[in-house]
Amino acid sequence: MKPFKELRNLAVQSLTGYWGNAAIITLVYVIISGGLSSLGSYSGGDIAGLIVTLVLLPTQWGYYVLFLDKVRGNEVGFGHLISGYKDFSRICGTLFLQSIYVLLWSLLLLIPGIVKAYSYAMTPYVLNDNSELSYNAAITRSSQLMKGQKLNLFLLHLSFIGWAILSVLSLGIGFLFLSPYMHAAEAHFYETLLKEEAAKAPVIAEESAADND
Repeated sequence: MKPFKELRNLAVQSLTGYWGNAAIITLVYVIISGGLSSLGSYSGGDIAGLIVTLVLLPTQWGYYVLFLDKVRGNEVGFGHLISGYKDFSRICGTLFLQSIYVLLWSLLLLIPGIVKAYSYAMTPYVLNDNSELSYNAAITRSSQLMKGQKLNLFLLHLSFIGWAILSVLSLGIGFLFLSPYMHAAEAHFYETLLKEEAAKAPVIAEESAADND
């Protein structure tokens, strides 16, 4: 895995010239999420809250994928926030199942819940790159990619703590820039996982062929 500083530098490079747009998209995302969540709370009842959660999942997915596309050099924009609704059942169902699994693990103990949350963290990206995968298959794929990498992703997130403190001191305005920064770094983390897996594939194939001889 690349050093955290390198992943952060790659994120900065990917966002160069796009920081303003990224902040505005983040603000719109926060307004949509906050507005619908408030509506669910105002309506009252667990059913209303659950419906709002399900409705927001594709938007959350689109926000993640936006930065993955950005680090890949693709055109990105506000349309990403609604792109997930074109494949609503697969994306919503998978992400909801993911959250249920994390919740169930968290009911056992906090630490197992955190570990599983990081194990499943690549699920949104897996859904984007593998249209044939859904539900358990997509979550399992994330777990495979994150084998031996969960601590690395945790430490990558932890490396932003200084920026998070500054964002708090800025009355939250800094989070409009920190969120794109972190998501772009995480997208580069995912890209690195794919490259490392591809690099290992020929070695594994040779070892398998040798075992069969």
